[in-house]
Amino acid sequence: MLFLAVFAGFLAENQREHMIEHQRAKVYAANLYEELKKDTASLNAVIKNNILTYNKLDSFCLYSTEKEKRTITNGMLYYYGRFTTWVNFFSSNNTTIGELEGSGNLRIMSNIVSQKISGYS
Repeated sequence: MLFLAVFAGFLAENQREHMIEHQRAKVYAANLYEELKKDTASLNAVIKNNILTYNKLDSFCLYSTEKEKRTITNGMLYYYGRFTTWVNFFSSNNTTIGELEGSGNLRIMSNIVSQKISGYS
């Protein structure tokens, strides 16, 4: 009887831990999804700004090397030259991935998901 009671307690504890890990995996997945949405929006903004900057830099290079007829003014060179410092960099928000990897909780995700998370990071 004692063995049966201990064994039933072990099974109940194992089931409870499994439920808790499943809930924790859902929370991590939701946080990761939100971070990926923010990263996507941020990356799109950086790409848009960099395309604008690169177009201005292309014009600056073209106008600054023009040797024949000087049709560009110093003010225009100044306008296009100020874009040389407008380089935008993308930095991803990886707090959830860092937490998953650092705490060892990457194991609670499925194998396919954990491989894709590792590949992304």
